[in-house]
Amino acid sequence: MKTPFILLLTLLLYACSSAPPGISYYVLDGPGQPMSAINSNAATVTLASLTLPDYLRQDGLVMQLGPNQLHMSDRHYWAQSMSAGIESVLLKQLNGDNASFQLLSVTDPGVLQSQYQLHIQFFHLLIEQQNAVRLQASYWLTGNDNPSPVLHGHSDISLELTDDGYPHAVAKMHQTLIRFSQQISEDLGTLITENKTH
Repeated sequence: MKTPFILLLTLLLYACSSAPPGISYYVLDGPGQPMSAINSNAATVTLASLTLPDYLRQDGLVMQLGPNQLHMSDRHYWAQSMSAGIESVLLKQLNGDNASFQLLSVTDPGVLQSQYQLHIQFFHLLIEQQNAVRLQASYWLTGNDNPSPVLHGHSDISLELTDDGYPHAVAKMHQTLIRFSQQISEDLGTLITENKTH
């Protein structure tokens, strides 16, 4: 009679020891400093389009294993879409207190009166074999009266990973987006300021 009990106990212990690890969820932009109030005197720019590659339009975090090989995690997921997370970071970073323009989402009031449209295309935003986080993107600005770009820029940002694990990598992704926002802010701010003086 003891043998079946011992066998059952052994199976239960084995099942507990081989249980799959938990699933983790991440956000690119967590709660923090609220967005600044809209400056009515600043030029308005609408984030008209934000394009991501197909591999970033799924839930698993992505790591590059080789030049042409990507790994999609089955235990580490985004809690929101990448496009929503990126847009949230950009809106907070580009709408600082001293900004020379105000960035609006397509759902913001007053978007129809916006003077410029910002278009962003991401080529990569991923972890590179536990060594770095890489952001590659292109952006351009158009005006209401001219569909041709009045400004065009490229960004290639790489930040070294100094710790292991996905939480650290996600924090580095957030930092790359902050740097990307700074580059956009400088380029757009210069153009908009020059246009105001003419």
